[in-house]
Amino acid sequence: MLSEHGSPTTRRTVHVGCSAIRWVDDEPQPGWVEVSILDADGRDLRFFDKPPIFDADGVLTRETDYPVPLTVECTVLAEDVVDGRTLLTVRLTGWGGDDVCRVRADQVVDPAR
Repeated sequence: MLSEHGSPTTRRTVHVGCSAIRWVDDEPQPGWVEVSILDADGRDLRFFDKPPIFDADGVLTRETDYPVPLTVECTVLAEDVVDGRTLLTVRLTGWGGDDVCRVRADQVVDPAR
């Protein structure tokens, strides 16, 4: 299969490491958290949503000590080697977002592992 970004890949679901960095607000219920993902170029990408979207275990609350390491589900669209580093172009999914970014391969954890 040829990805939309031009490099051959088999689409697969993986999880990208990230951090819940702060509790944003209690309203609307059940509250909002801010999550940070560093992309392959070192940019700090920020996402906001309800805690259950990022955390099925109920760890993220107003009283939680932040930051909290998490993973977010994404789909691999392409895999490339740039300057000796394996980079993945991923579509971040699972919370209504449809954002595409590039991450280092070492940031990715396959759910099957």
